[in-house]
Amino acid sequence: MFRIVLVLILFAGSLLCETLNEIKTDYFSNSNIWIKTYKNQREINELKNKISLLTEEINALKGQDTRIKNEELMLLKAQLESLVSAARSFLDILDVTSINAQTIEINLISFLTNSKFRELERARTQIESLKKDYEKAIAYIEETAKKTENIIEIEHTNEAKEFLKLIEEDLHILLAAKGVIDQKEESINILFEIVASKTRHYKDSDFAQLIVNISIAIGVLAALYIIRFLLTRFSGNEERSAFWIRLSNLLAALSIALFLLFNYIDNLIDALTFVGFMAAGLTIVHKEVLLNIAAWFQMAFSSSIQVGDRILLYFEATPIIGDVIAISPMKITLYEEITHNNAAELKRAGRILFIPTNFIFSKVIYNYTHESMKTIYDLIEITLDINSDFDRVKKITEEVVFRITSRYIEMAKYQYKKLQDKYILRGKDMSPRIQFMMPSDKKGIVMYLWYVAPYREILGCRSDLTLELIKRFKKEADIFLIDEEKNKSA
Repeated sequence: MFRIVLVLILFAGSLLCETLNEIKTDYFSNSNIWIKTYKNQREINELKNKISLLTEEINALKGQDTRIKNEELMLLKAQLESLVSAARSFLDILDVTSINAQTIEINLISFLTNSKFRELERARTQIESLKKDYEKAIAYIEETAKKTENIIEIEHTNEAKEFLKLIEEDLHILLAAKGVIDQKEESINILFEIVASKTRHYKDSDFAQLIVNISIAIGVLAALYIIRFLLTRFSGNEERSAFWIRLSNLLAALSIALFLLFNYIDNLIDALTFVGFMAAGLTIVHKEVLLNIAAWFQMAFSSSIQVGDRILLYFEATPIIGDVIAISPMKITLYEEITHNNAAELKRAGRILFIPTNFIFSKVIYNYTHESMKTIYDLIEITLDINSDFDRVKKITEEVVFRITSRYIEMAKYQYKKLQDKYILRGKDMSPRIQFMMPSDKKGIVMYLWYVAPYREILGCRSDLTLELIKRFKKEADIFLIDEEKNKSA
């Protein structure tokens, strides 16, 4: 009988031991974030104590073999580094938002997107989830403590008593964290009130003022564009229309600049600093773009090149001539008209050409129609035999050219007079000029006829003059064209 009781006692003790081991295993492997965090911190402290003691032992073993001790020390330090990288304090767990009372600033983006409220709402949800985990951790530790107390009542083992003491220490530390959780919840609620107050203030003051400013800006811009539309519609002149378009664009840009200046004067210094850094960077990265914009402003403030002008420039020794049909910050758009240059050199016309606006800084540009001048000098060359009667040639040429271009001469004089209001120019009579020169090959005499005509009628006028002069010269017995003499000799 005694043997049976002894066997039952031993069997019950083994069951209790197994139950205690299961409780300990489950407790130390629990994945609750609060229990796990505190367990890591406790293990860190234990490892630090072991490392300190082991370091003292190694220092005391001077002159002896400490290889095994050093390897053990290295392993402990490796474990410590692993735990430190994963461990967090209770405050780290509760740090669920980057918002604090000092950093709350409501601006247009945060007001429209409601970002501050959303971030605080996420933080509140995380705090509530952490609080539930905390309550589960407390309940779990208390339940584990009761199970351990039951084991101690049946069998007073030192292992169970030590484990119970450990559990009670953990419970004491976790219960102290209750105040931290409550304080964090209260701080989240206070932040909600602060954000709500600042949002109301922004809506009633800054946002309302912004709406008023935007309405004023839109009204000013709309008025400018309506005025531009009316002026360009009834100006009756392409040049005036282009002028009013440039002027309205300039006024619109100035209005926006003044609007920003007067509404954000408090941040003027910061804005100027920012603009300075941006300008330095843009100058390096976008040199061509900035030059284009600078050239566009130069043309907007001056009359060097305007829409409707006919210009000529050379790109890689190729002549480019055409009428300006548009000027933008990045390019000048030309329509390639039929001209004497195109006929003599390019042999084609009618294309749309795009020229970077910065060409006005780096290239020579010929403007055929600057300001009031819409007439230009054109040249006709006719080669005559040296035996011709050049007095008769000059007389016939003067008759023909005055008859065909007299109306253009008066037009040119009037345009030139208007140009003198802006430039210091010597008087010109705009009369045709007839000159005779011997070429280097000394084959005949070349007559150079300079005459004025509107740039849009140059080719027609040139054709009429050439045909009329040839007809008149052929009727004269004492005027010989070089080509005619060659044909006769042939």
